[in-house]
Amino acid sequence: LMNRDGFFVLPTSETLKAAIKEASLTLPNPDEDWSGIIDKVVNQPGENSYPITSFSFIILRKTYDPVKAELVKEFFGWVLTEGEKPENVLEGYVPLPPEAAQIGLKALEMIKEV
Repeated sequence: LMNRDGFFVLPTSETLKAAIKEASLTLPNPDEDWSGIIDKVVNQPGENSYPITSFSFIILRKTYDPVKAELVKEFFGWVLTEGEKPENVLEGYVPLPPEAAQIGLKALEMIKEV
């Protein structure tokens, strides 16, 4: 498949990582507008970037009761740290770049208890 820069690339772990690395540099903060995100993650520049790449997104509330808040923070905290280790990433997927994981962790810090 020809990418944005005119190079033909295969869908490998390396070409996926190259694409999401570029995309992660343009992601907004958790509390900013994410409505145009698809334009920021698909067809990234770079000789080795695979053009059809995206992130999975999770929408969380800003407030939870104390028990749910703790569980949400604990679970998604694991997903964004331990879950990103190579032994925990399913075949055909690649771990998030640290920049993207940091945005998720920042979002967890914003969760308030009610």
